[in-house]
Amino acid sequence: MMLIHSSGPASVQKIRFLVRADTPQGRPLRELGNNVGVSALERHGFVRVIGGKRSEIVILTPKGHAASEAYGERVRVVEADWRDRFGDENVASLRRALADVGHAQGR
Repeated sequence: MMLIHSSGPASVQKIRFLVRADTPQGRPLRELGNNVGVSALERHGFVRVIGGKRSEIVILTPKGHAASEAYGERVRVVEADWRDRFGDENVASLRRALADVGHAQGR
C-alpha cells in the first residue's frame, strides 16, 4: 500500500502528522502543526478538517487510519529486525536519542 505518493522529508512529515492525528476524536490543528500540507492530505482523502479557523480539528478518514496503521506496522517490522541484528538495548538507545532530537526541535 502506497501511504503517501511522494518521497522524501515531506512524505515523512505527512506520515508523522497522520500518526499524531490518529485519535478517535481527532486533534486540534494547532497541536499538530500546519506546515505539512494539510490541504493536500485533505484533498487526497487522508483527513477531514472541521470547525472554525481558530478551532480546526483534524480527523483521519478511513484512508488516513489505514495509512497510519500501515506505517505503524512497518515501524514494528523494522524495529524487530534491528533488535535481532543489534540488540534490544541498542534499539532502545536509538529510540531515546531520536526522541531527544525531536524534543529539541520542538516536536
